[in-house]
Amino acid sequence: MASIYKRPDCKFFWIKYHDPARPLFNAHGKRVQRREPTEFRHDLAADVRRAHALKAAKTAIELAEPVGAGAAGEFWDAWVVAFLEAKYRNAATTLIRAKTAWRSLRMFLAYRRINRPRELKREHAFEYLTWRAKPDRKAGKYRASHNTARLELIFLSIVMDEAVLRHYAAGNPLVKLGIKRDEARIRPEFTQAVLDEIAAAIEREKGPYKTMLRNSFWIARWHGRRFAETYLNPMKDVVYDAKQRIYLITFRNKGGKLSTKKLHDELVPLFERLRAARVAETFPYSKRMSRVWHDFLKRVKDVDGRSIPERFPNACFHSLRVTVISRMARNRVPQRDSMEYVDHASTEIHRAYRRVNAKDLADCEKAVR
Repeated sequence: MASIYKRPDCKFFWIKYHDPARPLFNAHGKRVQRREPTEFRHDLAADVRRAHALKAAKTAIELAEPVGAGAAGEFWDAWVVAFLEAKYRNAATTLIRAKTAWRSLRMFLAYRRINRPRELKREHAFEYLTWRAKPDRKAGKYRASHNTARLELIFLSIVMDEAVLRHYAAGNPLVKLGIKRDEARIRPEFTQAVLDEIAAAIEREKGPYKTMLRNSFWIARWHGRRFAETYLNPMKDVVYDAKQRIYLITFRNKGGKLSTKKLHDELVPLFERLRAARVAETFPYSKRMSRVWHDFLKRVKDVDGRSIPERFPNACFHSLRVTVISRMARNRVPQRDSMEYVDHASTEIHRAYRRVNAKDLADCEKAVR
């Protein structure tokens, strides 16, 4: 069985494994495991996941039983990633999502010792929903929602369709699973009064997280960014274009994709101060930041003592993104432009962020008279 381990003199994981294609023997002729460094750091959560995925892949190869000439090509690691890259070569965002889904699926398949498509059964799909909902930080596995696990099973079904075409399986057991989506929580739009309340409350804050609250709020307030995208390097991610006489800001979207926009005029003073101070980050990074924002919104109360989540159910930092998109829709910004502004690739997802009411559609009534 393959295993990963740490060495006191190295910040990267090491891996021990047997390689059937390159067996290693000691001086006594006994077969031993290979020991090699990986490229994954043990102090980064994302790398922990990748290291465990590598261990699972090596273990699957060790457990694979030879079943005749050419059978090795059936094993997941021999073809799935290459298949996904070929299928989604012209859809970069989908390819990133497919590979992310496959990392979790591959970990489950190794856990259940399902080494080839022909070994997958229908009941494994329902077992996956339960397995995916349980976190295991030591194994690099994080909890996923029902909808995320369901989407990952869709990718697995696509892989199985290809396996059938390649004669690696007699059929696809994941066809018509009938697993329904959970209704997504509707994030509310913040009114101008609430935005003013939040801004004032931030200035009253004391403690080490004030800078994080202030800078992440204003970046999301004017650009509609996700929380992770507000963590920037002002010296590298914001530059002044002398030819156009504007500041440009580069965000890192999901999957690491870069997106450069014109910096909103309201944010110019903030980034000029940060750049003048030559700071390397918009705020000190902490693993508690999401929790800090969650607790902060509970402390922002109106004259009746009601917190923001009490007045606006499901309110969170992401509501700032909803607010920006809804305001653009209300002000007749073309959908194509608003999607580009916030980097939405899906029109369906983008529409889900818009909060417009009957009054906002008054122009439509006038048009049909």
